[in-house]
Amino acid sequence: VNPFHFRGDRGRGMLWVSLAGPGTNLALAVIAAVVWRLIGNTGTYLDFFFQYLFQINVVLAVFNLLPVPPLDGSKILAGLLPLRYRHVVYNIERYGTVILLLLVITGFIRIVLMPLVGSTMKAIDWFVSLFF
Repeated sequence: VNPFHFRGDRGRGMLWVSLAGPGTNLALAVIAAVVWRLIGNTGTYLDFFFQYLFQINVVLAVFNLLPVPPLDGSKILAGLLPLRYRHVVYNIERYGTVILLLLVITGFIRIVLMPLVGSTMKAIDWFVSLFF
């Protein structure tokens, strides 16, 4: 995405674009959770499909929201920061792939990711249970 195509505050424009991916993943997770709840625990392939669709989309959403470049979370963080501090995030971006790789290799990403994924799944399940 070329931020120069945005009118006004380019950082805020990138924030909204970066929210689209994780937002779509969360919307798909909610839809999958609704269908999964309506199907019930039948042990069929359809049951497993919607269960995995729910889980995969939650993992993707939470992973992409991590504030590590080049993930969407770093662009969201930059969009939320005052203009004078955004350059810090942009300067770190060139090292983002190395940082992300180190986090994966050391297992730190799993330590951070799994509790967030579990909490997000419980929150979505609770929300869906209010209606279905």
